[in-house]
Amino acid sequence: MIKYINRIIYALLAALGLMIVFNLTDSYARTLYLEEQGAIAIENNDYAYFISVRFYDEVPLVEETITVSDRTFDLMIYQAAYIQLVNETYVVHDGIYIMMHQTVGNSLNDFFTVRISSGTKITKDFMGVKIFSLPLYSVLDEDTQASLLKKSAFESDSVFQTITNITIFQDNDELTQIPVNIEETQFTVKTDIIDYINLNGSAPDEAFGNVSMAPIIEIDTRPIVFRNIAIYIVFAIGVTVLIFTARKRLGKKEPTIGVKQDIEKLVEQDRKER
Repeated sequence: MIKYINRIIYALLAALGLMIVFNLTDSYARTLYLEEQGAIAIENNDYAYFISVRFYDEVPLVEETITVSDRTFDLMIYQAAYIQLVNETYVVHDGIYIMMHQTVGNSLNDFFTVRISSGTKITKDFMGVKIFSLPLYSVLDEDTQASLLKKSAFESDSVFQTITNITIFQDNDELTQIPVNIEETQFTVKTDIIDYINLNGSAPDEAFGNVSMAPIIEIDTRPIVFRNIAIYIVFAIGVTVLIFTARKRLGKKEPTIGVKQDIEKLVEQDRKER
């Protein structure tokens, strides 16, 4: 019975290993592709390539170079939006997408804090993140992990408060403050999308006017996934053969004199107890 239980456990572990190989390889292949394409985009100053929100205006709301000690960054803030279908009704959410390209100096931590001040009433902290191994950073809403910082987050009593300042912290140390001026009148993407929907009766499926659309990136990870799965299967089969061959060899060996004597003692003791 124990033999069969051990075989079931072994099979489950082998299947788990196969799943881990698949997931790790798929993730690695996707990251490798995005890093390679991202490096090309940075070289071509194609920063819009990294905007992960569906709709955006490719002309930044803010575009400036900032220097922090021995570091230099190109800061870009875009207006962006996405469409949600709620009860067969299109609902458009808009906000800002922040990106920083580091051109000089040591990298920031993989995670840091970005504090945005809006008017005199609103101060919100967001999470700055490094994009793979590229010299590029974005900002996420830590609660939702979304890269779109919703415009509604900067409203007080449903009135948008002008965004006036961005402060960057690393390990609780303030690195720099960046004065900005982002007003409600600068947000046009949402209005353009709503006008498009009202005119056409459907959501846009391509860029139009001043509204650009982020493409859906399809990454074929099958070649490297199949290769690594094949390597794992060959390895698993080899290990299995070695284990069962070793067991069979151990079972065929003649017990040593000492083992025989121990067995005889146990048998004799068992007889006396009976």
